[in-house]
Amino acid sequence: MKSAWSASGWPAHAAMPPFDAAAETLAPRGDGGTAMHSYWAGTGHSGLAVGVTGHRPPHLAPEHLARLRAQAQQLLRGLREAQGPTVRPRLVSALAEGADRHLAELALADGYTLHAVLPFLKAQYAADFGTPASVHEFERLLLRAWSVLELPGDRAHGDHAYEAAGHAVLEQSDVLIAVWDGAPARGRGGTAAMVVEAWRRRVPVLHLSARCDAAPTLLWAADEDAANAPLDLERLPDQPCDHDVLCRIVASRTARR
Repeated sequence: MKSAWSASGWPAHAAMPPFDAAAETLAPRGDGGTAMHSYWAGTGHSGLAVGVTGHRPPHLAPEHLARLRAQAQQLLRGLREAQGPTVRPRLVSALAEGADRHLAELALADGYTLHAVLPFLKAQYAADFGTPASVHEFERLLLRAWSVLELPGDRAHGDHAYEAAGHAVLEQSDVLIAVWDGAPARGRGGTAAMVVEAWRRRVPVLHLSARCDAAPTLLWAADEDAANAPLDLERLPDQPCDHDVLCRIVASRTARR
């Protein structure tokens, strides 16, 4: 079962409806108007949603890809297994070139359902991708997606559109996998900005280093006091993402739902 959400007039600051709800309604907007949103009926599972943020080429160096894919595959499998054999988790991705697509492919292969959040209407978004092969890969992943949300981004304010899509991913995510080089934000809506926003929202971040050969680490402001303190990019937390940590994340996030 698959659906596409029409998001014309959807305000970037509005809370997104949950993927596992079932309705078609006129929702109140912050400006007093309404925005139509439709979303697919329940999927028959209650798995956690894993969001993705990460670099595009050239900030995602080819020499790191094999390690990053292996680490991401291990995390995805670990999160799925920690939820039990009857649960089918979800991956939420903007399907940009680079990390977004690598994680989407790995998640689909591991039994996740794919949910796409696009900053623009899909035909406009395809203009981001520089080759016919990249556009074909994007379209192929869209065909495999369980749901597609097209935000009404404006090319004249592209940074705001990417930021809105990143926030929409976070709205739907119980945990975020970030393929990140650890550098400060290069602009609105980029990987570093999404990591900082996830920290502020107390969404656990599983950090895969796009810069050096390092094991995955957990960045998580697990309490309100920690979340109120800014994430120190010069001294990132270095807690390893072992099996016990993944189980703790799954238990904590499941309890909040």
